Amino acid sequence: MGSAQALPERIDKDTAERVAGRHFCSTDFDALATQTPGFISREQLLEAARVRNLSFTLREKSQKKFDFGFVAEEKEDA
Repeated sequence: MGSAQALPERIDKDTAERVAGRHFCSTDFDALATQTPGFISREQLLEAARVRNLSFTLREKSQKKFDFGFVAEEKEDA
């Protein structure tokens, strides 16, 4: 499994949606992306998860988590 630090500094909407899964909100993303249209920072994503009380520990049985595993897999393939 990956970690939050495996994410790039700038995250596009598709990546944010893949990471957040069912927790993704397009309206919230757009509101956060006002400074850099189409992108948010890693810190903004982490803060959005924190205020929603979502876990970044990536425990297998957690029902409230973002999935960073695909990020680590993509880096290994590169």
